[in-house]
Amino acid sequence: MCNAADADKIHYYCGDHSAVASTVVSGKYESKWGAWPLIRHKPTTVPYEQPATVNYYAQTKVSGSTSNLCTGTRTFSVKNIAGATYSWTKSSGLTVVGSSNSYQYTVQRNGSSNGAAWVEVQISTPCSGGSATSRINFTVGIPQASNITIWNSISSTTVGHPVGFVAGYPPDNRCQLLSANWQVNMSANIVHGDFECGTDNGTSKNIFFQSTGTALVNVKVQNACGWSDWSMAVPIQVNSGYYFMVSPNPATTTITINQRGETKDDISEIKIFDNIGNLKKQSKYGGDTKQAQLNISNLRSGVYFIEISGNKIKDRQQLVIQR
Repeated sequence: MCNAADADKIHYYCGDHSAVASTVVSGKYESKWGAWPLIRHKPTTVPYEQPATVNYYAQTKVSGSTSNLCTGTRTFSVKNIAGATYSWTKSSGLTVVGSSNSYQYTVQRNGSSNGAAWVEVQISTPCSGGSATSRINFTVGIPQASNITIWNSISSTTVGHPVGFVAGYPPDNRCQLLSANWQVNMSANIVHGDFECGTDNGTSKNIFFQSTGTALVNVKVQNACGWSDWSMAVPIQVNSGYYFMVSPNPATTTITINQRGETKDDISEIKIFDNIGNLKKQSKYGGDTKQAQLNISNLRSGVYFIEISGNKIKDRQQLVIQR
């Protein structure tokens, strides 16, 4: 570097050790031992007590926002180095605004383009004898359905049992999305999930499937530019599992308990417990009771467990009260 004032001090040390290849300067490695500063060095040098040489290198990392670009312009920059030349390039989803031969580079979304985007710069200096290249990645436009991922906690379940789903959108943080809509190909109740963002945007849900078969779950998400198409569907197998059906679940004021077709036992008692095991409601029934209704309007919103007893069997399910 011709002018040390334009650059950052980099220590070189002697020896041989393992290190990480530098993404900033080709052919160099980087390591950090304890409280020592970050060391950029040759592949065969090692941090030691006394530096063999001290060189100066300019920081070439591109600075700028990596959030989704919808409207307006965005400016990226690198260190302004005296005597350096800058050669910028970009992905096809962007157009250049203004000059492109300085340490700053301004772009905007190219029409209605969507998807991955990048800006790259090659920096050359008269005394370095080479150049350094740096790139920054981000996205433009509406979310792309092909980039949406759905994580679910299990691949098979039973009717009435909650299954957690989370929608992600790499490379963006899913919590930056504005909203999400879920779709299921069979009867199901969709409620708040276990991994909600600070401001709930719908990307985390618990789904209660109400019939047996292969459920297909997909989602579409929204950012400042608009809505994506529906994602690829995630299959989950739903089996019978329970002797009795509780509906609706989630519930508001009243629930109905019915025998399933294969159940040969009558309903003799129903108990509702809170999520730490305290009995909150109890009701007993006479013989030949194949359907029962229970008023739950005095219970607060939350997650409960309902225990349904027959003369020979006992069934325990999760019940969600949501108002």
